[in-house]
Amino acid sequence: MNDFQFQNTTKVYFGKDQLGHLHEEVLKHGKNVLVVYGGGSTIDASKAIAALTLTDTDDFWDLVEKKVFWKDALPVIAMPTIASTGSEMDKSCVIANVDKNVKSGINGDILRPKAAFLDPTNTFTVSSYQTACGGFDIMAHLFDMNYFVNSDKYPLQFNVVETLLKTIREQLPIALKEPDNYTARATLLWAASWALNSFCTSGYKTQAQLHALEQFSSTYDMTHGKGLAIITPKWMTYLLNKDETVANDFARFGMNVMGIKDLGNDMDNALAGIAAFQNFIKVELHLPVTLSELNITDIDLDELKVKACYGQDSLPMAYRPLTQEDCLNIYKMCL
Repeated sequence: MNDFQFQNTTKVYFGKDQLGHLHEEVLKHGKNVLVVYGGGSTIDASKAIAALTLTDTDDFWDLVEKKVFWKDALPVIAMPTIASTGSEMDKSCVIANVDKNVKSGINGDILRPKAAFLDPTNTFTVSSYQTACGGFDIMAHLFDMNYFVNSDKYPLQFNVVETLLKTIREQLPIALKEPDNYTARATLLWAASWALNSFCTSGYKTQAQLHALEQFSSTYDMTHGKGLAIITPKWMTYLLNKDETVANDFARFGMNVMGIKDLGNDMDNALAGIAAFQNFIKVELHLPVTLSELNITDIDLDELKVKACYGQDSLPMAYRPLTQEDCLNIYKMCL
């Protein structure tokens, strides 16, 4: 396990009767408040505003591209209304640059919200489509940050992550069928926070390959989770065909998360697990598994492969290193 420091300073108020404490938290930091409201990316936007306000530029991309140095930020108090990004407890923000058709961001402990109010009843009215996309985003965070990483599996963090994945797989379909099911909604909301609050990622150094590949939402009017749902099974299939050493990990995922029966060997279990996962996405979550289902055919894959590797030749620290050519081949499978 790599050396690490862990300190999460976000105070969480969880439940349907916690908003009465809001004034206590606000008054710790001042009397003037900027209210930023909207969907799941709103907290990230708030963090960007909080950091940008204390710099000498009004262009957030100056911070992303390190043209302007930043080290401080205004305090943020978060109230997520969708179970998805986990931004309410994490130290980063990701922003879409519509002019450059790319997503990127900044990170630092100062960006962690000072307090977060997580009321599951606020997610009752989230549509089934956005609930499914948000839930898949949580799973992708867990895949990228711990479950599928090119590192030893540290039992404590890894087993927590696998339990979170299994729990989301069980509770997400319930939330879709029963939007006001408090237990399912509360479980998803809390799972989103734990996916990115730094506990599960402690001791790991990796590159988030699925989030790097998911460039569709920066190019098209597409929810991030939908793009991830299209890419993830294709990425798994591509890796399995290219490198059989992933079979054991994919087989474990199939049996322990997707609940397939043991077929006797890793390769068969891995194939069955991927098939069950894609079926889960299409049949239970009602999300697309190809771009053609969205009538997207005019797409510059060569441009996307460069973005996926952040302009470099590859993603060398991914679960399995991906070159630009690998990314291109995965994109072709998504058509």
